[in-house]
Amino acid sequence: PKPAAAPAPAPAAEAAPVAAAGLAMMHLPKDIGALPGPIGEKHFPGELEADFDAVLASVNASPVRIAPALVQIAFRLAEPILGAMPVGVKAQLEEAVGSSGGFSTVRSTALNMILNLILYPVILTAFAVAVLGDRLFSQSTGGWIMLGVLIASAEAAWRLREGVIHAKPAGELTYRGCWYGLALAPIGSILARAGGAGRRTERKVAFDGFEGTMHEDKTERDRRYGTVYTVAEYANAYLVRLEMPRKLPLSSLKRLWNLPDEMPDYDYNIMLGDNVLSINASVRGETIRRLSYISSAFPADFMTRIEFGKPVGAFKHRMRDKVLEVVVLKAEAAQFQHAA
Repeated sequence: PKPAAAPAPAPAAEAAPVAAAGLAMMHLPKDIGALPGPIGEKHFPGELEADFDAVLASVNASPVRIAPALVQIAFRLAEPILGAMPVGVKAQLEEAVGSSGGFSTVRSTALNMILNLILYPVILTAFAVAVLGDRLFSQSTGGWIMLGVLIASAEAAWRLREGVIHAKPAGELTYRGCWYGLALAPIGSILARAGGAGRRTERKVAFDGFEGTMHEDKTERDRRYGTVYTVAEYANAYLVRLEMPRKLPLSSLKRLWNLPDEMPDYDYNIMLGDNVLSINASVRGETIRRLSYISSAFPADFMTRIEFGKPVGAFKHRMRDKVLEVVVLKAEAAQFQHAA
């Protein structure tokens, strides 16, 4: 009689998931049944002892100062020339004036491009007449005029290349300056500082594009990197609002351990020094930290640094509904608070 055939071994591919799941279940985190709870009240060096609401009430939330009417008229008349400055200086100047009717980055850039369509042909024609000896109204000077128009047009297309090449809308364009605007930049910066530039609100949030089961919420993903925050400047203080992560990212380990969707509160530390507010935050507990090792776009720690344009001296914070609010007092207001 023929010997019985040996049973075929089970495919390794079928055993691998079972082994991985069994390994994960055998090495469970110690705190998997009791995830970290809410963070209690914390206090940091350099922080005011007063109540947060009392410090917030001391913030002068008056509206941004607007330049006088005569100053706005002067800036409006100078827009064709000031539009040649770099985009950063123009933004500061627009903020310092406080009204788009007095100065506008978009309008000044457009007027400067129109000015260059006139200025460049005039410069080239004057060069041809004074240096080359051409007659003012001749065929040769007509060529110089056409060259100046072409140079100004090409420069305008390069300054607004996002709209020309990529067909982006006006709200997403960068309104750059031209070559002689670099010489005007120091003057623009002086005017912006004199007008008190800097009282603006900045919000850094990810571009929330595609949505669906295959695409993670972009804002929630950026919260895990500490880049979703606002900074508002007032007369005597800055108000910072940093959004903490709210949901655990999807992963096979999360499903295997049957973890909830809500993200436990992060531990955090705040430090103020050299006009920079540093916020360090990290996940708590072995379970969440191990989950961060295998989940995409989920760092276990992040640090956010916010630099202020004016000297600051003290702060007060509050954590509420996974939003960290920090009132950062300017130097004069901080001295007054300490004296009180």
